[in-house]
Amino acid sequence: MSRDQKQRITLYNLIFPVWLIWLMPPVLLLILPANFLWDLLVMVLTMRVLQVTDQKKMIQRVIIRVWLCGFLADLAGSVGLVLMSFVTPARDLMGADWWYDKLMGPSVYNPLENPWAFLYVGLFILLSAVLIYVFNVRFCLKDAELEETKRKKLALSLAVFTAPYFFWVPITWFA
Repeated sequence: MSRDQKQRITLYNLIFPVWLIWLMPPVLLLILPANFLWDLLVMVLTMRVLQVTDQKKMIQRVIIRVWLCGFLADLAGSVGLVLMSFVTPARDLMGADWWYDKLMGPSVYNPLENPWAFLYVGLFILLSAVLIYVFNVRFCLKDAELEETKRKKLALSLAVFTAPYFFWVPITWFA
């Protein structure tokens, strides 16, 4: 192989899925404070709607746990997507070609490309959202002085508005 040919080799397997981009340290420096502010905004607005008194005190008590558990839930969804990318179905069951062409390829590069990839990635977004809700109800908001219904509504609001919808952002937008 000549030197010119070596320089033209493209390493397609090194393309990093966009839904894992928040794990990269430089990006984390931007995402951590942005995510904190988003969680804080969702909490403040939801507490206003729920007419919660003494919001400042309550938020100070729980915001760090809400923020960290949100990342843990997002990480669970990311790990699920990564692990599933290593699964190869039996050819007789579904067909490896269909698996890669309609599901795995589009879910990594452009989940908006077809409904199968969109729904597949949506399952992991839903997993993260459910975990956000459970973590908030059972752990993060447990010490908050809120009625049970308001605590669950706040947890649901956090799950809906802070779910990792960025999993759907196509990596092709950045290429």
